[in-house]
Amino acid sequence: MLAQLTGGSAVSGTWVNPTAIVITSITPDGAKFDIVYTSGTQWHGSLEGTTAFTATNLFDPATNDSTGTIDETFTGSIPGVGSGTLRFTEQYSLHQGIVSLDATVVSGTGQLSTVTGTIHFDGTSDDQGIGNGTYAGTLQLPPPTSSTSTTSTTAPSTTTQVPAPTTTTTSVAVSASNGTTSSAATPHFTG
Repeated sequence: MLAQLTGGSAVSGTWVNPTAIVITSITPDGAKFDIVYTSGTQWHGSLEGTTAFTATNLFDPATNDSTGTIDETFTGSIPGVGSGTLRFTEQYSLHQGIVSLDATVVSGTGQLSTVTGTIHFDGTSDDQGIGNGTYAGTLQLPPPTSSTSTTSTTAPSTTTQVPAPTTTTTSVAVSASNGTTSSAATPHFTG
């Protein structure tokens, strides 16, 4: 469940990058290098899904530290909201294997199309980009989806009971002039 805060809902969970990064370009920049690479992560907790990202960073081989930006797309779901994608722009630093990253939602699709907010990520990463950690932040979420119900107002009804009609039968004996007698039943309705 997501905790409601003034201005949004608290989100938290864990992340893991189980595979090595794929470097797509390296450009010398003085004693440092501009490196572009791709990879992906898995998120669990308030956000459940996977990501794909492209990172652009400045790597210092003397300290093994990096700083840079990431364009990351999350594909998954938020309980109580639904599923879709969220695109984040991120600023990060990697110092002695410690990752610190701030992510801002810039767009979404599906049931996540109106989600906005920020998330902070902490964790560890090796020189191949394999790592894990936690995330926490605040997202502005759409109202929970629920079934639409309609309320109808009807005037109170008044019921009047009418007794059911009753039937009685009267037998009549008729004497004919020839000396025979016949009888007939005549129904009578009351009520």
